[in-house]
Amino acid sequence: MGAEFLPKPSHNQNQDLSGDSDAAPVILGLLPAALVDHIARVDSSILSTIPGEPGGSFPVAAEELKHILKEVDTHILSSANDLSPLKTIAGGSVTNTIRGLATGFGISCGVVGACGDDEQGSLFLKNMNLCGVNISRLRVKDEHTGQCVCLVDPLGNRTMRPCLATAAKIQAGELKREDFKGAKWLVMRYSIYNLEVISAAIRIAKQEGVLISLDLASFEMVRKFRAPLLQLLESGNVDLCFANEDEAAELLSGEQAAHPEAALDVLGNYCQWAVVTLGANGCIARHKKEVVRVPAVGQTNAIDATGAGDLFAGGFLYGLVKGMSLEECCIIGSCSGGSVIRSLGGEVSAENWQWMYKQLKTNGLSAPAIVHDEVFQNSDLKKPSTTVDLGSESNTQFLLDIKQTNTVLEAQIKGTPALPAPEAKGKEPLYLTDGQPSKARKELFPAESTATEDEQADADVDTQSTGVKRKPDATQSNNPPKTILTSMLILID
Repeated sequence: MGAEFLPKPSHNQNQDLSGDSDAAPVILGLLPAALVDHIARVDSSILSTIPGEPGGSFPVAAEELKHILKEVDTHILSSANDLSPLKTIAGGSVTNTIRGLATGFGISCGVVGACGDDEQGSLFLKNMNLCGVNISRLRVKDEHTGQCVCLVDPLGNRTMRPCLATAAKIQAGELKREDFKGAKWLVMRYSIYNLEVISAAIRIAKQEGVLISLDLASFEMVRKFRAPLLQLLESGNVDLCFANEDEAAELLSGEQAAHPEAALDVLGNYCQWAVVTLGANGCIARHKKEVVRVPAVGQTNAIDATGAGDLFAGGFLYGLVKGMSLEECCIIGSCSGGSVIRSLGGEVSAENWQWMYKQLKTNGLSAPAIVHDEVFQNSDLKKPSTTVDLGSESNTQFLLDIKQTNTVLEAQIKGTPALPAPEAKGKEPLYLTDGQPSKARKELFPAESTATEDEQADADVDTQSTGVKRKPDATQSNNPPKTILTSMLILID
């Protein structure tokens, strides 16, 4: 179905899917293997039934992913703040950062890497293109797109289980200087499984004078592969490094008191800029000999910590691009990170961007609201909110395409058969314009429907993202939710 509503690229080749492939993005994101997130609000008991420690990011094999998706159905929670407690979205740490920079700050951004020519890949490309991200450097391959289950507990903490078993991946030899020409920054995350691609990207990007931003990914990744990480930092090629408290502690494992300040000093010895995020306690940052501590900005109960560190990084990078002070960069990062934890998933809604702008103004900083409005009011970008003209034929078909994509993804989670997309006008869509299932969908998707699922063999997999711990949301309940997988590509309030 993905090939039906996306221009079909030749496999292993670049194709301009974003409109202007010649315009060099200011900030690029490296995606060795793009993935789609299945984000669910669940009770904490599910964490004892899956591999790995709660709160981190632990790679799983295909069969383990299948098991987790089935467990989600019996542990899911609902919230009055979300249209659905289960959402599917283009995911990954770098994706969250790049998408946030493009939609919330109006920064020209792009991605370089690979995704699969399948339903998940189609969803990924649509989401990024919709948000104004240049995807012309993304290779589409005749393989699967990676997936990740993001489990959000009642406290808003997230546990991530990615599976890139047979996922489409870019190889180091496929990267070209043209991919990085004209960019100012390259955003990436640490992963031992993609170390060859990371090293190649850094080497080529440096030839083009591009600055490198590295996120430490997860405390589990730092713990298990600390030595290669230190070698990467010691190379002197990383200009900016982000770590949360847990990652900072693992970085200092066994050497000295695991204080964030000590980790900041270690990172600052290798990088021009270093940041350690402290959750509700804000962050500390260093640029050469300058060190600042900035408290958390704004008061909000976290619904989901997914993407908090990623959006912090986006805000911080925005400040650097605009030539702001170290303290101002931290404030913007804190505001940006706070905006994403107010709802489920790693994508910020227009309402929460406005919350962020108010926080910026409260702290005496100019908000990029004019740029933001221009980005979202541009009909070519089809803003993902109620301002989308659902009366136009093209946007209506686009909505149906995205809902059909999510139907296929829902089938993987719920064990229900996917329906073919409506082929002609007059057929009732699967979802109404308020996001609720139509009569046709209710008839064709009875609760007792089941379907068998094909699954792939396990292989080396990746990890992703950072988060913060916050207080529980008072709106959460244990009532069983409706089974609706809502697209985050078009939010219909």
